[in-house]
Amino acid sequence: MFLKLKAITLLLLISFVANAQRAEYDLVKYTIPEGFTISDSDSGMRELVKIDNKNKTWCKIVIYKSIESRGDVNTDFTTDWKDFASTPLQAYALKENEITEGGGWKFKAGGGKFKFNKQECTVLLTSITGYKTCIAILATTNNSSYSKSIQDFIASFDLKTPDLPATNNNMPTNPEEKNSTQNNSTSGNTTTTSNGYKFNNTKWDDGWTSYIKENWVEVSKPGIQVLLYYQSPEDVKTGWNTLIPQRYAIQGNVMSDYGSPTYGGMAYAITGANAKEKSSGAQVYVALFKGPGSNALIEIKADNFELFKKEFATVIAEKSPWDASQVKTTIYWNKINDMYGRNKFAVGTNDLAGTWFYKDIVQLGNSSNTSAAANNMITIITHEFKFLPGNQYQYKEGNGTGTDTRTENIKLIYSTNSGKYSVTDWQLSINNSAFSSYFQAIKNNRILIITGFNGRNLFLLKK
Repeated sequence: MFLKLKAITLLLLISFVANAQRAEYDLVKYTIPEGFTISDSDSGMRELVKIDNKNKTWCKIVIYKSIESRGDVNTDFTTDWKDFASTPLQAYALKENEITEGGGWKFKAGGGKFKFNKQECTVLLTSITGYKTCIAILATTNNSSYSKSIQDFIASFDLKTPDLPATNNNMPTNPEEKNSTQNNSTSGNTTTTSNGYKFNNTKWDDGWTSYIKENWVEVSKPGIQVLLYYQSPEDVKTGWNTLIPQRYAIQGNVMSDYGSPTYGGMAYAITGANAKEKSSGAQVYVALFKGPGSNALIEIKADNFELFKKEFATVIAEKSPWDASQVKTTIYWNKINDMYGRNKFAVGTNDLAGTWFYKDIVQLGNSSNTSAAANNMITIITHEFKFLPGNQYQYKEGNGTGTDTRTENIKLIYSTNSGKYSVTDWQLSINNSAFSSYFQAIKNNRILIITGFNGRNLFLLKK
């Protein structure tokens, strides 16, 4: 269910562009501001950027992926301002708006100033809290001409009510019982790998099961098998000519769709065809997909095209405005992108021992020219956890901001704390504060993901 917002920005009178393109990210549907480009970050955010080189103006809007609320909208706003504005941008002169409510959500907005390239710029933050969930929207600009674009963007929101608990969507509640040891694997990669970790399979409550393999995560249900590659060619065309022939003999016509038009603002590429599986001789339908959910490819094998279509197709039928008897049917394959989220595995009690590290670099600016890039502001944030015997932990966070293109020249200021921790499958408790946590499998390793820690999602690698 989506809630339509009406007026939660600094100005109440908003005008809309009727035919503007809609897009969706996490819990937010929105209208793409004219002239803005979209990119997704692995650290859990979507950026919309517009740069006017002629007039030397720019605007950047960031949607941060939803996290568990810290308790109420005031606390969420205060923490978001510290994490996204006052610390990385050294923002000042904060002015806060009154809290507004609607549809189970509370909204708090505020704005301030910061210096960039010796110019005073504006930063605007909107924190949205409800259903035990928080969403942060941050806009920065060096020119007031972008004010209307920012206001229209926020006012265009439709908010999806999250499934509860918000940070454990569609995950098994008892991986001890549901993480089986069965081996439903694809020929050529039959070994389920553990690397010493407790959980290597995840059984989802909608019938899918994920398995960690040597070169991919396999996600399967009766009649369909999906491979989430750890490493692969960057584009579908190359992958189709190199990966698919290893295991399949293509038969008949090849279907290709390279995201034109896109669905919901999401560009993707897909190629598929009927094929004969070399290892079994079975007639199947095989496809290769690339979406914004990852840099790697997704391979799908289904018993037949109809089963593939039933599972993954979004079919849109549109009547002609000139002739109601004429119907145009378009098939989109955007649902395949959701499979990237199946690379999730529970954390065992003894899995965390050792040191885990994450470094986040945020650059404000978009220039490939070295001299121009030297004027871009760069923020570095590091996180280091040491999980010690007796359920003790030590944590160190580093923060630094500068304009040097060589990030090693940016000085970091460190803060530390320590205390007790505990693990219960999908949750990590740190000093009695609970955070959704899980492993993401990569080649010969795993990433520990902790959601909503100090307002950020952490992606930690073991040292």
